[in-house]
Amino acid sequence: MGDYLSIEAIRERESQAIKAWGAFTLMERAGQAAARYIFDHYPPELYPKVIIFCGKGNNGGDGFVVARLLKNMFDYQVSVFVLGHISQIKAPALEHFENIYRDLPINFFEEDSPAVKIILEKNLKQNDLIVDALYGVGFHDSITGLSETMITLINQAGRPVISLDIPSGVHGDKGPGTCFIHPSATISFLAAKSCMQSQPELFGEIVIDDLGVMV
Repeated sequence: MGDYLSIEAIRERESQAIKAWGAFTLMERAGQAAARYIFDHYPPELYPKVIIFCGKGNNGGDGFVVARLLKNMFDYQVSVFVLGHISQIKAPALEHFENIYRDLPINFFEEDSPAVKIILEKNLKQNDLIVDALYGVGFHDSITGLSETMITLINQAGRPVISLDIPSGVHGDKGPGTCFIHPSATISFLAAKSCMQSQPELFGEIVIDDLGVMV
């Protein structure tokens, strides 16, 4: 599996890649790696409907790329659920969002409520595969409110879950908090994260893709 890197080391490697290609292209490469894995292991003939949960930052941007590629290249039926308001999406994720918002059903969720829970439960039941792109390696806040509701329902849905880079709610160095995604597989970009060494069972199948970054 190679080296297990700390968040600091991952950020250094990420910085090198951004200097070489730009942040937009690095995000595109991450999304390509994830979309290819999904197509190879969860083909549209068996898993035609995919729901992608995206955050507002870079992890969400990876999810936007995956959404576009699964629909346009591999003919999945894709829906996107965004945690937050459109105004909160940060560059370069915003650029990738702009590439999908006219072509895909996108729902924004800002506050927890019984009605939102019903909507989430209904949509999770209607889909065959879940992609987790809510939070990245540096997430360190507590999972509460709407985030907790989303993650809990995803874990209870009985569908395969693919986490991009790291399961949401897991810190790259410290490991999981009290509420986190329990994935079927984790596609770890650039390198394995340090927390994967001590608790590999939390990540499902661990797939490493260096995105072509030479070290």
